[in-house]
Amino acid sequence: MSQPGAEDWGWYCYVDWNGRSYMLGSCAYEEEDQGGANEWLLQIEKQRSLIERLRGREKLGPDDQCVEFFQKLLKSEPEFSEVSVDEVR
Repeated sequence: MSQPGAEDWGWYCYVDWNGRSYMLGSCAYEEEDQGGANEWLLQIEKQRSLIERLRGREKLGPDDQCVEFFQKLLKSEPEFSEVSVDEVR
């Protein structure tokens, strides 16, 4: 995993997973109506070559091992509630 970097939307880092590179991004939204609880968003983007993109190959899917790992990790955290996957492309 690379050192984290900051953007105007949150934080990101790169992780190598089974020979592939992924960008992990995260940001938080404060939910004032729920007593200050935060909503976090984790974005996973699989890095693909131009040829892979043009040919529609190596797309990120719900069965991707990196996605499965982080989903299981977040769901296993007792302090987190309502962990869900909104969209996988």
